[in-house]
Amino acid sequence: LTITDANGCLDSITGITVGVFDPIVTNNYPTCQGDTLTFAANPPITFGENLTSSWTTPTGIQIDDQLELLILNATINDSGVYTFVLENDYGCFSNPFQAVAMIIDPIYEIGVMANVCLGTIGEIFVESQPDPGFGYTYEWSPATGLDCPTCPQVLVDIDETTTYTLTVSDNSGTCMEVDSVTVDYFDIPIPTPVGTPPLPICQGTDLFLDCLLDLPGYSFEWTGPNGFNSTECALNLPNITPLDAGNYCLTTTSQDGCATMTCIELVVVSNPLQLIELLPDTVCTGESAQLNVITNNALVYTWTGPNLSNANLANPICFPEPPSTTYTVEVISIDGCLGTDSVTVYVDEDCVWPGDTDSSGMVNNFDLLNIGLAYDSTGTARPNANLAWTAQHSPDWSQSFPTGGNYKHADTDGNGLVDSDDTRAITLNWGLSHNFQPPLEEKGFNTPFYIEPDTLLPNTPYSLEVILGDQDNPASDIYGLAFSIILDPEVIVPGTANMSINPSWLGSLNQDLIMIQKSFHPEGRLDVGITRIDALNISGAGEIGRFNIIVEDIIFLNSSNLEKTQQETIFSIDNVRVIDAAGEEVPVDNSASTVPILSNVQEWLLPKHRIHFAPNPAEHFVLITADELQIEQIEFFDQLGRTVRRLNPVLPADQLRFEFGTVPSGWYTLKVQTKEGLWVDQVHVP
Repeated sequence: LTITDANGCLDSITGITVGVFDPIVTNNYPTCQGDTLTFAANPPITFGENLTSSWTTPTGIQIDDQLELLILNATINDSGVYTFVLENDYGCFSNPFQAVAMIIDPIYEIGVMANVCLGTIGEIFVESQPDPGFGYTYEWSPATGLDCPTCPQVLVDIDETTTYTLTVSDNSGTCMEVDSVTVDYFDIPIPTPVGTPPLPICQGTDLFLDCLLDLPGYSFEWTGPNGFNSTECALNLPNITPLDAGNYCLTTTSQDGCATMTCIELVVVSNPLQLIELLPDTVCTGESAQLNVITNNALVYTWTGPNLSNANLANPICFPEPPSTTYTVEVISIDGCLGTDSVTVYVDEDCVWPGDTDSSGMVNNFDLLNIGLAYDSTGTARPNANLAWTAQHSPDWSQSFPTGGNYKHADTDGNGLVDSDDTRAITLNWGLSHNFQPPLEEKGFNTPFYIEPDTLLPNTPYSLEVILGDQDNPASDIYGLAFSIILDPEVIVPGTANMSINPSWLGSLNQDLIMIQKSFHPEGRLDVGITRIDALNISGAGEIGRFNIIVEDIIFLNSSNLEKTQQETIFSIDNVRVIDAAGEEVPVDNSASTVPILSNVQEWLLPKHRIHFAPNPAEHFVLITADELQIEQIEFFDQLGRTVRRLNPVLPADQLRFEFGTVPSGWYTLKVQTKEGLWVDQVHVP
């Protein structure tokens, strides 16, 4: 280029223009792993001289001044894009040339996913490089035991250790690789449990299953129902129950990691003996009990123990011996299983007979005394209590009578409380007996016990005083008494003999005193029991009650071939027992009383006009007017001869108001005793 200015001066400059070019780069694509990766650059001739070059690898490494790039023993890590750039001596750069290198490793990794154990399938695999687009082919050798010899991942079923060779090539035919792998085979014996009893197994059996294989390095695990787990080779199940039934599996693992499992099914037969029933569990001496066994598919029963009705029945009767007897039963089921159990029957040698509080063997008036001694005491109620005359088991109470015997006998109704209700059993069972032992007779002492004599008229009610103790010989420390009044049944009207208490120095009836009585008219006896209930002794003398009777009609008496003018009858007190609050005997002198009976009634009866009373009918009272007679006693009787009201002694008066109180309607006898004689009339209460 020439430049001229205005003055005609000249200058010039010379330049070279170079066009843009692309170098030519070649390489061996694809390249197998282990071969030399070769890149060759061929620059254009027109680019100039004194060229410099630069290679940049995929990892960023720059290599200068090499038109040919060689990478020896190439690996898959050398794959990627390589960049080539030229620079000439004018400072011009070529366009970058990018060449792609592909290093092929057909087999990246080959390995065993699972060795072959006895009864299992192994597996081998090939992990290849990503398919370059050419595809791979696989060939396993030998093909024995392989499910697919041309697949990258195969299943192996062999019975010996085998080495397999794998040839992998790409479809371009450029690369091929060979590798091998060994699949181990472990022939593990299955540990079979031994010692297994015949199935099914009976409940209660101790099951022990030993193990045929117990080698070092082996591990064992049993699993079973209800979370059962054990790491022992042997299986030990003591005292098997139906809850233990089910599958038990043993897993055995070798030191090579191979595991095998064997299982057994445990079938448990329930105990054929499910329950022993006993009715009752406690019996009285000499009584029996019903044994009964509830079973499941029972075939044979065998009872052992004394006094069995039949030892080969399910429900025999037993007669146990005191104090207790144990009975054992063995039951064999149709499966051959044996069940055994036992039961103990207890014998109560001191059972309660309702009403027999003193355990004499007979119910009578004496039994009231123990009720008085134990009154208001409490204890264990009697199971299944009733008033029937049978021996009944009852737990002992903590208290006992001083003379022997437990307080439970006084609780005749079995409700756990001794009170007046317990007299009902005496009344109900009076005279009943079992193994009766008569009480010892007591010698008499000075304290008198008798019936006050009186002159009796036929067909007339009388109330005779029963005397215990007198002024010279008072009765001391009395708590209760039982006795019998002996009478002539031909003299006394049937059903009229009775005992009443009003008044009595012993106490007040139904307050601190209770009484029972029972008439045995054909036998000529009235049994009486009287006791205090406050645990306090009392001393005194005189009347303790009244013996009430009506003498038979004179016609009946005359038929007895007795003297018509006067007869005698004897009232005696017998079978006496008197006690203090400690239950100790108090001796008394009981004697007979001879009582005259006048047959000539008219000689003793005052005429009706000698005494008047009003009103009649009467309620609550009558006014009595005597004709200058000295009245000694007034008595008011019901139709059974029982004294309703008595006034004695009577103060002198022209007119007396006699209160008999509120009584049921009916006919009553009003009897007035005077020094001159006896006056009797009938009063009607509406």
